[in-house]
Amino acid sequence: MVLICECSGYAKAKKVAVVGAGISGLAAAYKLKSHGLNVTLFEADKRAGGKIRTVTKDGLIWDEGANTMTESEVEVTSLLDDLELHKKQQFPISQHKRYIARDGLPLLIPSNPVALFKSNILSTQSKLGILMEAFFWKKRNTANVSDENIQESVREFFERHFGKEFVDYLIDPFVAGTSGGDPESLSMRHAFPELWDLEKRHGSIVGGAILSRLFSKKEKGGGKKLSDEKSKRRGSFSFHGGMQP
Repeated sequence: MVLICECSGYAKAKKVAVVGAGISGLAAAYKLKSHGLNVTLFEADKRAGGKIRTVTKDGLIWDEGANTMTESEVEVTSLLDDLELHKKQQFPISQHKRYIARDGLPLLIPSNPVALFKSNILSTQSKLGILMEAFFWKKRNTANVSDENIQESVREFFERHFGKEFVDYLIDPFVAGTSGGDPESLSMRHAFPELWDLEKRHGSIVGGAILSRLFSKKEKGGGKKLSDEKSKRRGSFSFHGGMQP
């Protein structure tokens, strides 16, 4: 939370208090300070970083909170440039080899729809639910479908469309790895704005994704593929030494 003393705009504000030294608070404090403001950062814990926590022990490094991030927003890329963090980025050998544990066994997370339906990560019932989602949600009144669920959590949103098992074994691990949070406490509208907007426009997530992909291909007209560097930036990454070096 950012509190500006009875002022509106950077020009009038002189002293700013940022409450909470999590990743959002740190980013806000940095941005405000870059505009020449006198910023004081308050944190109840003994350390900054919030849910970002890297542990080093016996030569091993692991993250107890979020363990990856992406450059899905221009603001993120700009911040990494300002802090010269691009040189510290560490991309996985493969973006497609990630595992979760189910019934005590590691299962490879599917990287595409075909792999999902071939895998044992979801039951047959859940797979059928995914196939039927496009037909069921197409019948909904898309003009109100997102507005009536504007305060909905990530879990509630995906459970409505794909069921509890889908959330437990696909969405929950993804959210934990990228935000260090849980689906129950994150706002769908803010955590996944593109999918939230997709539902608003099409009703169905599956149907909307297919239509958007077809439209995107038609618009590009078979142009050149992204460069290796740009392709990398679309994937997830960590930093040398962990998320909190």
